[in-house]
Amino acid sequence: MLQRRLVFQALDASWTSLAVLILVGVAAALVILLSKYERKLVPAHVGYGLLFLRLAVIAVIWLALLQPVLTWNIDRERTGRVIVALDLSESMTTTDRIATKAEKLRTAIGLGMIGNDQNRDRWMRVLADFEAEREPKWVDDDEGASFEQRATLAKTRKELIGETFQKLDKLPRAEIAQKLIGDQENPDGWLAELKKSFNVELRVFGGKSVPSELETLTDTVQKPPDALVKSLTNLVSALETSSAEQSPVKAFVVFSDGRETSGSDPLSVAKRWRDLDVAVFPVLIGSERRPKDIVLDALDVPPVAYLNDKPIARVTLQAAGFEGETLNVVLEQKDGETQTRSLVVPKSDSGLPPVIVAEYLLDATKIGRQRFTVRTDVLSGETRDDNNSRDFSLLVVDDKARVLLVEGEARWEFRFLEAAFARDERVRLERVVFQQPHLGVLPETFFPRQLNWPGPETPIEKSPLAEFDLIVIGDVAPLDLSEVLLAQLEKFVSEIGGTVVFTAGKRHMPMLYRSTTLDKLLPVTKLRPVNSLDPPTTPPHLRGFHLRLTPDGEREGGLQLGGDADINRSTWRNLPGHPWALIGDLKPGATVLATADDGQSLPPEMERSRALIVEQYYGLGQVYWLGFDSTWRWRHRVGDQYHHRFWGQMARTAAQNKASSGNEFVKFGLESTDVQAGQDVIFRARWTPPLLARRPDVKAKVAIFPRNDAKPDQPISTVDLTPDQSRPSVHQGRWLAATAGEYRAILKIDGPPLGGPGDKEIVADFLVRGPITKELADVTASRVLLDQMAQVSRGKLLMLHQLIELPKLIQPEALAIRESHEYTLWDHWLLLAILLGLLTAEWILRKWNGLP
Repeated sequence: MLQRRLVFQALDASWTSLAVLILVGVAAALVILLSKYERKLVPAHVGYGLLFLRLAVIAVIWLALLQPVLTWNIDRERTGRVIVALDLSESMTTTDRIATKAEKLRTAIGLGMIGNDQNRDRWMRVLADFEAEREPKWVDDDEGASFEQRATLAKTRKELIGETFQKLDKLPRAEIAQKLIGDQENPDGWLAELKKSFNVELRVFGGKSVPSELETLTDTVQKPPDALVKSLTNLVSALETSSAEQSPVKAFVVFSDGRETSGSDPLSVAKRWRDLDVAVFPVLIGSERRPKDIVLDALDVPPVAYLNDKPIARVTLQAAGFEGETLNVVLEQKDGETQTRSLVVPKSDSGLPPVIVAEYLLDATKIGRQRFTVRTDVLSGETRDDNNSRDFSLLVVDDKARVLLVEGEARWEFRFLEAAFARDERVRLERVVFQQPHLGVLPETFFPRQLNWPGPETPIEKSPLAEFDLIVIGDVAPLDLSEVLLAQLEKFVSEIGGTVVFTAGKRHMPMLYRSTTLDKLLPVTKLRPVNSLDPPTTPPHLRGFHLRLTPDGEREGGLQLGGDADINRSTWRNLPGHPWALIGDLKPGATVLATADDGQSLPPEMERSRALIVEQYYGLGQVYWLGFDSTWRWRHRVGDQYHHRFWGQMARTAAQNKASSGNEFVKFGLESTDVQAGQDVIFRARWTPPLLARRPDVKAKVAIFPRNDAKPDQPISTVDLTPDQSRPSVHQGRWLAATAGEYRAILKIDGPPLGGPGDKEIVADFLVRGPITKELADVTASRVLLDQMAQVSRGKLLMLHQLIELPKLIQPEALAIRESHEYTLWDHWLLLAILLGLLTAEWILRKWNGLP
């Protein structure tokens, strides 16, 4: 309904409107007096014409001073939206042959394969008998006049049940859900009923949510889009809605097996929807009976090894239903040897599937990327045969990481770190300790006591610094690390791509320094000491500040201490704490990798002010800050397991960064050169300050080719690199790796070559592995999480046979929405045109008749 109204805003202020009225009255009186005088000089019709024009001018001015505004209201009635979300993750491709009779009958009733409005009550009684695990009463008392008729009727119904169950054994969960929804021409009864009262919006989801349509749903189920990321189930994505859509959401209907594998928190999202009076109605798809299945659950492999290293691959498998049987776990190397471990599946008393662990010594005698496959044979009775193998790779490099330790005195951190690197055959280590006891028995101290670096006149490429990949600076006094030495250190990072790690010191580093160069290198500011309040008697694994990785830290290759993301996250949180630390604020362009963990989730702004491990790209290199001096505490009861792995990966990362693809203007690489299908490949180009000063608007893109492509001039995809908001010198782009294989990325720079026509091609190779996630680790349907989502949102968990009740649970509500619009008239150009027209006409008429 449309309502219009003209409003004079000046009338809201009584004194203003009164003053305007008085002025208009005075002006009109003066014009009338003037007209009486002029009528003595000109004909009467001319005098009256001038009077009319002048009064019209006054009227127009008065109208403008009253500030007229035209308003109109439009009342619209809108119905709410119901969002139907269908899970198309990999677990939804499971066929539930092992489902109980009750579960199969629920599915058959929901699909309309058994029962109708007339005999639904009878089949519900059969379902109750199946749920109670007793033989159903197939024939009612009032059916069949004779024993033979009743026996025939019972036999017919048993055969119907058997034939229906055989058909269901061939249907995957996703196809069952699709049939429950229906299609455009024949939507299921519950959906057709909902459409009478609501706008129904359909979407499919896995790791991400993708809009869908009823007419294409069958094709979508058969071939889910790559953007959906079917290797994950993210129930939060099912509860997302478009902010551009104005129609309010009334309910979510989520078809899923309830296996949340993305690590998200759908319960908190469901609670927020409850506050908006939006309910969630999950529909459980699949069997809750644990199937017989062998699953390759986890794989712990170092991404990089040096030539002739002895890297270990640790494989974890689940073998539900095969207790006591012998399982052959095979590791195959492409163009290499095959290793087999024969393991007996243990019994499990916990109710969880039994776990088997196999370890293999990987062959690192060949340089380059070595490819492996770990697999088990598919045994009789397995539910799935696509989760028994996994491909992975190991990058073998022919070099040693060159590390320099610089320390003020031999504190505990230095002693354990020096010992760890000294035992590593793949690290070439040098040490400088400024303060050492010297009794004069030997001519010199055990370690060098000074840095014999040449002066700034020597090019950094010819300096001894150029030999190192990683330099670790400990608690060094300002007198020992002069401004000249810091300037050389800065060139080591910015010009030749070196890596520097600054570790906090209680005495000197960096609190006693007043160095502009050090201030530029450090990725943190406003450092402040903090001490743990835990008593000394507290066990070491509980005492002090513990570390929590940020999302950026979880992706950092050098911080991987566990086999997968969950294990790695847990490992970091359970490391022994630190009794003292220097906590600082993040510099622009730096990245927080780990913060002090107090058990509470932190918003990003809090992470930036509690940084303990920080990374910053600086020129062609990188700088790390460790705000504590006790990584040696990580050795508590585990020896080198975490301490040496952390520092060893730091050294290897530094060596890789220095040797990464690029030139004197840019470093190009990937966040990870070994990713799973369904994950994003992240490309990064780091430009040097001189290049950005010369070409501040430099643009680049990445062309992606199959590794052994016969047509290298035709990329399969192109990714634009855009500046990182927090790090302007870093441009990055993402590419969804949908298909496993080997690929090559080539950096393409818009405009003229950076260094001239002779520039070499900048390339980086990477591997996309077939996905293996928790999605197939346990394909048992789980009602627990779905039921919790329903309860916290005031919805209801529905079994398939209860879906017909859904339209009664969502009450329609007509929503009256008023849209108000205003249009100001007093400042419109047409009013000014009328005023000027009247003044012009008055002037012409007056001059035409000889009046002044």
